[in-house]
Formats: sequence, C-alpha cells, structure tokens
Amino acid sequence: MKTKPVVIAFSGGKDSSLLLQFYLWLHNKNLISHFPVIYHLDHSIRDNTEQESEILKFIRSLGPNSIFKKKTCRSLPVRPN
Repeated sequence: MKTKPVVIAFSGGKDSSLLLQFYLWLHNKNLISHFPVIYHLDHSIRDNTEQESEILKFIRSLGPNSIFKKKTCRSLPVRPN
C-alpha cells in the first residue's frame, strides 16, 4: 500500500468520507506515496444529481492531484413473477 496506487470507493457518506480523509492524512504525512483514485458508483436507483455535484466539488477541492472516476449502472427492468 505504501508504493502502489489505491482506489477508494466513495459514496459521499460518513464511512467513505472518513476512509478518504484518513488516506489523505497518510499521504500528507508521506506515509504513502500515491494520491488515491476516488471511485463513485451510480446505481441509477434515484436521482442524485445534486449529491454527485457536491461530491465532485469536494474532490476538486482536494487539489490538482485528485482523480475522480464514475461508473453509472443502468436500472434493470423489473421482471414479473
């Protein structure tokens, strides 16, 4: 972990925010060498455009080294029983 890039799944919730802040703290203390790749998965279950906008704004505020990746899953149609 000290020398290899890490991907952090980030939902914007408390758990992933704490994990990201801890990783950034390790990076700032030079205990790990790479800035994390921050990954967000959009399940397309509900409209969360505003939340995603806030997440992106937060990620950009981390600095020029921030890398943000997003994957959108299309909703699957409900199958009748």
